[in-house]
Amino acid sequence: MVFREYAKITFTGKRAPCKACAIAHGEVMDKNVRVKLAALLRAAATQTVQEKNFWKQFRSLVDPVREPVAGLAFESATHYWGNFHARNLFLIRVKPDRYQLQQGQNELNLIADALDGDWPLSELELKLRDGG
Repeated sequence: MVFREYAKITFTGKRAPCKACAIAHGEVMDKNVRVKLAALLRAAATQTVQEKNFWKQFRSLVDPVREPVAGLAFESATHYWGNFHARNLFLIRVKPDRYQLQQGQNELNLIADALDGDWPLSELELKLRDGG
């Protein structure tokens, strides 16, 4: 996957020596950003936010942050919204597969729960792999 390579480069997980420097360099996601990102992911899962507005808000929250959970959220959101752009062999738009939509909604909600609960990354990755 292309994103995983991007995540290895961008989301290093290295922390600056002091909190002030870490925030200035965009390597720590503070509580306020975590809460906003969790709410945004839940809004996407319930389809109460338009895709265009979602990406605008998502980028404003995540661009300054260099945490791996932001990368997981980006990957899940990309797959989720991609369901709405599916086409068949004749390049005609098709309805999204409801099972893929449900899986995407579950992933977004799980990541939102992890952000709210301040889960360790390993726990979130394990639950995403196990399907919730």
